[in-house]
Amino acid sequence: QDIADRAASSYTKEFLFAQSNNDRQLLAMVETALQRIREGAFGECVNCGNEINAKRLEAVPWTRYCIECQEKLEKGQLEEAHE
Repeated sequence: QDIADRAASSYTKEFLFAQSNNDRQLLAMVETALQRIREGAFGECVNCGNEINAKRLEAVPWTRYCIECQEKLEKGQLEEAHE
């Protein structure tokens, strides 16, 4: 293989790895949401305990945070809760 072929092969491997990693992360979030359903905690923010807006749950059913806490998390003002 020449250098261009090796680069293309390497890029393809990295792309597929990233894609499968994202799929695993999404699956883990869905499984956690299903666990919250079984526990009766689905729809509650894991940080503040407030109810998560129904439209937010419809758009992102595996979300663990209300919109306010999600914004804090993205700004680095909130430490991610581990379940």
